[in-house]
This record gives sequence, structure tokens and C-alpha cells, in this order.
Amino acid sequence: MSTTKIKKTKKQRQGYIYILLGIIALSLLFYLFLRKPVDKKMSVGEPPKSSPSILEIIAGKDTGKGMPARVLEEIKPSIIKSVRFTPEDPNILDSIKAEVSTDYDHGNIIYEYLWEINNKLVTDIKGDTLPAGIFKKGDAIRVFVTPFVDGIKGHTYESRFVVIHSAPPSLDLIETKQKLNNTIELQLVSKDPDNDKVTFSLEEPVIKGMSIDKETGKIIYKPEKKEKGTYKFRASATDIDGAKITKTFEFKID
Repeated sequence: MSTTKIKKTKKQRQGYIYILLGIIALSLLFYLFLRKPVDKKMSVGEPPKSSPSILEIIAGKDTGKGMPARVLEEIKPSIIKSVRFTPEDPNILDSIKAEVSTDYDHGNIIYEYLWEINNKLVTDIKGDTLPAGIFKKGDAIRVFVTPFVDGIKGHTYESRFVVIHSAPPSLDLIETKQKLNNTIELQLVSKDPDNDKVTFSLEEPVIKGMSIDKETGKIIYKPEKKEKGTYKFRASATDIDGAKITKTFEFKID
């Protein structure tokens, strides 16, 4: 092979190398051109700034982007601090009201209430009060409260359970009979809202000569000396759960 041919072969190889390097350089430039530029304000290792929360937007903090609050996610965490029941120890004669506590004062807040009795949803009650008559003694009641701030749904708050207690029975005096032997009979009656058994008792101070049948509520009064006038006494009725009512009654001797 002549010297001239060897020189031509070397020049050809060098040309191929230059072409290859040129292709690589163009590819690199093309890649850098298409790559998304890094925010110049962000330093190396600095995490990206998060978007303002819905609470910040509602509170009036400028987002800098004009993003409407209604397209953002629901308000979290809950703006409700607590839910308290009134009365605290309800019975079947009570209506139960849920009182919501919050220290959030931005925007118009509306609450949605979902009541449960023994873990079953009450579908026809939507307000803050669960009326008497739809639950019984021993039932477990709770409520789920969801706030809406200017129409934006917030985080739902789950209340504690409250158990329905025994309601005290009623107590009335319906009959007074005066016997010929100076004995006076009085009749107490009682009705328990929970249909529990009731026992009767006389309360201090007990009139001397007066006794009561604890099962029937009949009172026998045998005065040592019959004297005309109005007499007062105290009696009570108690159910099997200890719910008790005490009242003062009076009767006349002519």
C-alpha cells in the first residue's frame, strides 16, 4: 500500500470521528433546550414552596395566582373543637341538642348534622336536635357534624356516644277515703316511662300512724286522735334503675 493511500484512510477516519462528535453535541444541545428550566429563585436543595391552604385563602391571604377557593380541596383539619350534648345525661323524655364549639371566625359557617342511634343512621332528622320519642333507655346516641364555610365542605367531626338513662316515674295521689273507724285510706299511683316496675315509699318526716304498701302505693293512716284540718306528707316512687321522684301531698280531715 502506498503512502498516499494510508494518508487518505486516516483523513477519512478523522472525518467520521468529527461527524460523530458533532451528532453527540447536537443531541446534547437539543436535550438541554427541551429541558424545563429550574426556578432561579430556588437554591440547591431547597424544597418547592407549597400552595396556600384553603384556610389561608378563606382568611384572605394572597395566593399570587388568583386561584378560586372553591376549586381547592375540603377544609382540613376540622374547624370544630368539640360537640357537647344538652342535657348531658338524657332520658327518653328529653330532646337532645348538639352544641358545636369552634374558634374559627372567617366566613359564614353552616353545619350539617347526621344522627346515629346504636350505629344506625337516623335518616329523617337533619338539624341540631334529636327529638324525644325516637330512642329508648340504654340506646347509644352520637352525631356527625360537617361544617360548610361559604359553601366549602369542611372536615366532619364525630362526637362521643351518650347513653340514654332511665327516666323517673310519675307520682300522683288519686283517692282519699275516710273510714268510720277513723282510718283514712290514700292511694298513690305511678307510671314509669320505661315501663319498669315501681316501688312506693313514705319520706321523712313521716306522719305518726301512717304506713304504705310499697307494691300497691296504698297508704293507711290511723291517727291516735282524729282532728280536723289539712295534713301534708311526702312520698316517693322509684324504678328498678333507681330513678326516683319525690312529691309532697296533702289531704283534709273533716
